[in-house]
Amino acid sequence: MNVVCFLVAFCVVISSVNCVFPDIEFLKDFFTDRNALLTINNCWSYDKNRVFLERMALSQMTQVGFYKNDDIEALKKWSNRHYLILDFRSCDSSEKILDELNATNTFVYPLRYLCLVSMLDFPTFSLKLNALQLLPNVEVVCAIFAVESVFLHQPYKVAKINELTWENYGNWSLKSGLFEHYSKIPTPQRRANLQQAKLTVVIVLYENDTWNHLTDYRNPGIDTFTKQDFESMKCVFEHLNINYSLKGVDSYGYYNETTKKFSGLVHEIQRGGADVSGVSIYFTEDRYAAVDLIKMGNPLAIRFIVKKPSTSYIKNIFFITFNDNVWIAGLIIMIISALAVKIILSWEVKEKTVCIKKVKQNSYSLSDVTLIALEAVCQQGTTTEPQSLSGRILALILFGAFMFIYVSYSANIVVLLQSTTKINDIRELLESRIEVGGCQTHYMRNYFESIKKGPLRDLYLKKIYPDQYFPLESGMKKLQQGNFAFHVLLQAAYVYILKNFTNYEICGLQELPGYIEENRGYVAVPKHSPYKDLLKVAILKVDEYGLQRRTNLRVIMKPKCFSQSATFKSVGFYDCEQVLWIWVFGTILALVLFVGEESTLPDSFLKMKILQAFILFLAFEKICSTETDLQFLEDFFKNRNVALSIHNCWTKSKNNQLLRKMATVGQVGLYHPSDINDLKKWPSSAYLVLDLRECESSYEILAQINKANIFVYPLNYLLLVDEAAFSPLSETLSRYEILPNCELVIAVFTATCVFLHQTYKVGKINELTWERYGNWSLANGLYENYRNVPKHQRRVDLKGANLAVGLVIFENDTLNHLTDYMYPGIDTFTKQDFEPMMCVLRHMNVNYSFLVVDNYGYVDEKTGLFSGLVREVQTGRADVSAGSIFFTKERYEAVDLIKQGNPHPIRFVVKKPSTSYIKNIFLITLNSNVWVASTVILAVFALVVYVILNWEAKNKEKVKQNKYSVSDVTLIALEAVCQQGTTTEPQSFAGRILSLILFGAFMFIYVSYSANIVVLLQSTTKINDIQELVDSRIEAAGCQIHYMKNYFEGGGKGPLRHLYLSKIYPDQYYPLEVGMKKVQQGNFAFHVSLQSAYEYILHYFTNYEICGLQELPGYIEENLGYIAVPKLSPYKDLFKVVILKVDEYGLQRRTNQRILMKPKCFSHSATFKSVGFYDCEQVLWIWVFGTLFSLVVFFAEKLIHHFAHKFHARQTKRTDDILRMFNACEEQVLDKHAAGSCVISLLVVDYSIAHTQSASYLENFLSREA
Repeated sequence: MNVVCFLVAFCVVISSVNCVFPDIEFLKDFFTDRNALLTINNCWSYDKNRVFLERMALSQMTQVGFYKNDDIEALKKWSNRHYLILDFRSCDSSEKILDELNATNTFVYPLRYLCLVSMLDFPTFSLKLNALQLLPNVEVVCAIFAVESVFLHQPYKVAKINELTWENYGNWSLKSGLFEHYSKIPTPQRRANLQQAKLTVVIVLYENDTWNHLTDYRNPGIDTFTKQDFESMKCVFEHLNINYSLKGVDSYGYYNETTKKFSGLVHEIQRGGADVSGVSIYFTEDRYAAVDLIKMGNPLAIRFIVKKPSTSYIKNIFFITFNDNVWIAGLIIMIISALAVKIILSWEVKEKTVCIKKVKQNSYSLSDVTLIALEAVCQQGTTTEPQSLSGRILALILFGAFMFIYVSYSANIVVLLQSTTKINDIRELLESRIEVGGCQTHYMRNYFESIKKGPLRDLYLKKIYPDQYFPLESGMKKLQQGNFAFHVLLQAAYVYILKNFTNYEICGLQELPGYIEENRGYVAVPKHSPYKDLLKVAILKVDEYGLQRRTNLRVIMKPKCFSQSATFKSVGFYDCEQVLWIWVFGTILALVLFVGEESTLPDSFLKMKILQAFILFLAFEKICSTETDLQFLEDFFKNRNVALSIHNCWTKSKNNQLLRKMATVGQVGLYHPSDINDLKKWPSSAYLVLDLRECESSYEILAQINKANIFVYPLNYLLLVDEAAFSPLSETLSRYEILPNCELVIAVFTATCVFLHQTYKVGKINELTWERYGNWSLANGLYENYRNVPKHQRRVDLKGANLAVGLVIFENDTLNHLTDYMYPGIDTFTKQDFEPMMCVLRHMNVNYSFLVVDNYGYVDEKTGLFSGLVREVQTGRADVSAGSIFFTKERYEAVDLIKQGNPHPIRFVVKKPSTSYIKNIFLITLNSNVWVASTVILAVFALVVYVILNWEAKNKEKVKQNKYSVSDVTLIALEAVCQQGTTTEPQSFAGRILSLILFGAFMFIYVSYSANIVVLLQSTTKINDIQELVDSRIEAAGCQIHYMKNYFEGGGKGPLRHLYLSKIYPDQYYPLEVGMKKVQQGNFAFHVSLQSAYEYILHYFTNYEICGLQELPGYIEENLGYIAVPKLSPYKDLFKVVILKVDEYGLQRRTNQRILMKPKCFSHSATFKSVGFYDCEQVLWIWVFGTLFSLVVFFAEKLIHHFAHKFHARQTKRTDDILRMFNACEEQVLDKHAAGSCVISLLVVDYSIAHTQSASYLENFLSREA
């Protein structure tokens, strides 16, 4: 750069100067502490320039230079720290430099200018500046030198064809020094009003119909980026006051390697065909080199969407069920156990003692004990039973240990078969068997090919290139089917998902990073655009105000997963793929071994508008002509669809003419004052017309209306008055309470036309505010300024009116923390509502004072009066409440309520109870059909086994016993059900097939049953409604707050009433901490304000406990609060509109996000839960009752056995007595015939008992005697 720079040190000896140069002193003061680099062009003398350098050294300037004429191109490389000082006071070279700067378009570069001009030359200089391209980015300061001071101004143009706009930048004098108006306000903020400058905006459209739906949120899946961005950019243009025209192109702009040019939107911006893009584009290096890009806070996400694949599709679930340590340990246990079993069995065979005599074979090989170990692992029982005590203990431990391993393994298999696995990154997607495709859009291939290395490049080459591109619907259908990843614009995908996916499918979706790393788009402007900084600031403001977020919520409707509950998924081929391969290779190995065995054994715009309005006013005043008031009334009420009543002092014929003329307009009548209070019953659409022209009774009616305070009622007024009486009427109205809700139109009749005014007061003690409503003439008809603008939008500025604001505070310290978000759990409702209400009051320009109370307001049933906030608002001591209250019928009758978009949820918080606490898991595991079918199968099999075993016993085929009873076969069937094996082995082929089928069938039932028991023991159950809570064993209570009992007792009927009476009434109320601790412990429902509960949960609950929480509807159905205002408040409509605006701007949502911080569940992974007493309660009761039943049966058996024993003893005694009598007969009776008769008589006495003992004796006796 050809600039002679003088580095001036602080040690320069400053020569004494007898005079002071004002311009040098001004420059010294102007650049002090600016840290700027200066280049000056002047026509000063050498001595003056030397003094200039000395003085600038005192201002700590680091670099000062003089301008050379050949430096014009070098200026474009300077930064915004550089200042070019041009002295136009008798210096022609500065004017030449100025012309060169404009000719070379140097003003667009970031360089600042200071022009020194005399007061006399300023008019000519300003005309010269008007011909230059001083656009909003140019910072030119004109220092106008007067006699004793310097005036500073900044000129700029909002567009090339516009006139200069001048800013008063400040002033300087030797006495006062430098004063700057805008020293701390950046240029983009000062020049944000572009005064309807005309700019061309380019947008991208693929469908012509999008022109009709840019802002109505229809068809969000078509031209999504354009609709999403244009609504936000429209707010930017309105903020900058731009008059824009739209230009449509069909692509965002891609670089053509052949032509070396861009296409589409970037091409239009680059060549200057458009000033700014109305949509955002993605950042690329080639685009950044062609245009300037402004970052926009708008997500434009293009990612992979994939349905989480089944775990069995990604991993070998039969191996990952146990980790390596478990597999190794299980194998070691099996080997050791097999060796121990072999040793014991071999010893039993060797020692065939009396105690060990039932061995089934003479030796046991390694394959035999291996088979026994495998039978224990597979829980199928074994026919080989050790006879020694040590062997039986070993078998018991072996089968018992592997039973737990088997149950764990089968349960995990069941869970893993129904589970899905998350793809963590692109590398996992690349290595998986999941197919990949891209959406068939013109820009998709560009982004795929732009990646030159890494996993994304490998994924493109392996799974996408060359033809894996699908239309949106086809790709989303493949995604829905599963095992397919689709690279697609998320907004378009979301629209399809919301229409076609179920909740379960939505919960199973996940997103992976796509080929576009930057999610935020950029607005494109030409290089060195004069509007770049203005647009950048405005875009940031729109984002901060929440307008961008509001648009995103309407366009980007991301599907929500409402419930993680799974649905049943049938097992597919790939789920069992590893098992099938084991079967194949196992069968082949078996065949190989078989063959082996067989062979070898195997701003200014406003002034212009005001001027235009004034000119129109004069024009109307001149062209209006005199005509009847009847025509005015007809024109005024045409198309209003209102009912009107008029009071006047007209003649009867004129009134009849009025009624006939107004018959086509609406309902018309003549008002005759009887009871002024009747006006209070009129609807809000009614008009009362009072003719004050030579009609004193109308003035009396007006005074009565004010005295009866009827102006606060929703009634409209039209006053007809002459021009001469307008001033006295104004003085009269200034004494009336005409507040902002009153629609009072004054029609001032002049000689030529009628002028319409509206007046109101912002407060009772304030002066009248006048609005120019419009005018009417016979020639031009009616003109209304505010016909389509409601009064509550026009009168939103209350000009510092004093209002009293009611505030509910329970803790005095809350007054110190209303806006700093500290202690959100204390006075939560007040803090949540206060800041949005402050935005409302500031927006309305209200001067407010607080009225603090200690409760929200409840009616006393004895006195019928309200307390707290409602009482203050009802009595008029408070004009509005700063916090919202809940809606009740009593409050609605006492005050007016304005709905606020602020959630104040009070609900039941409950930790999801264990399934075993709510239901009998041992019964619900299988449904009734399975239970019935299993019982029938069991009975049929038991019967068949009974027949076969008894047949075998009859044919004596190696049977262990001679006969099998029903109890024996029942025991065999129960052994099959419990999968414990049996010692009774059928020997026939039919019996063994039957046993195989029986044990195999019940093996599957046993596995399913045990797996479901394991899952259900660790699972929780959601309480679906209040009735379920009432019917459950879960306790319930309310938070110990003064208003809680009111809402409990207000529940008139239904489940909530039953819940209150059965579980809460009379004393189930706990402080917040106590109640939340009981919730944390479980089986407890707590009715509490969610804001307070959330704060406690965030501090004390773990993630697993947070995931286990649920909310149930409470005693307050309406979650949104209401702002209270007095009945017939003049500010009600104003508050209603502004509250809606604050909510739409996102300010309410911003506060809620700071205070209402709902705890998030980051992972649904469960933690281990030990089995509790209530989990096994039903089993324990079965054991208790079973034991009792068995004891009863035992005592019955014992009693029966006792009586049977006694009977048998008695019979034995009688038999012995008869035998003795036989002997006596033989010994004592000599006569043989007498002895025979004795024996026969004894047999007859009790033949049924004694015949077995005496029959043989009798036979011997008779034969001997014969």
